[in-house]
Amino acid sequence: MAAGTATLQHLSANRHIYSKMAGIVNEFSEKWQNCSKKTINHIGSMFTIFHTDKAVTNFIEAQNQSSDDFRKFFTEKLERGIYLPPSMFETAFISTEHTIEDMEKLLV
Repeated sequence: MAAGTATLQHLSANRHIYSKMAGIVNEFSEKWQNCSKKTINHIGSMFTIFHTDKAVTNFIEAQNQSSDDFRKFFTEKLERGIYLPPSMFETAFISTEHTIEDMEKLLV
């Protein structure tokens, strides 16, 4: 609990951290959209890559993505040491330690 309390105190005293993380995800999302047909949704420090070229705004639309494409993408990234959520219905979060260079590793 002490570590959790210290983290919350640090974040509360350094609110700029949130906008920094959101900026990284925004920049990554733009780069993703420029080089991939797969849909990406994001807000703040969270993002989800959907394995479809159609917009995803609800669960029904999320179900209409390719599970085979997801498995291939997930496995390729895992083999390269990139740990993503193991379900195509989950969101990914970045931390204060992630950089745009880290995020760009998802583009290749």
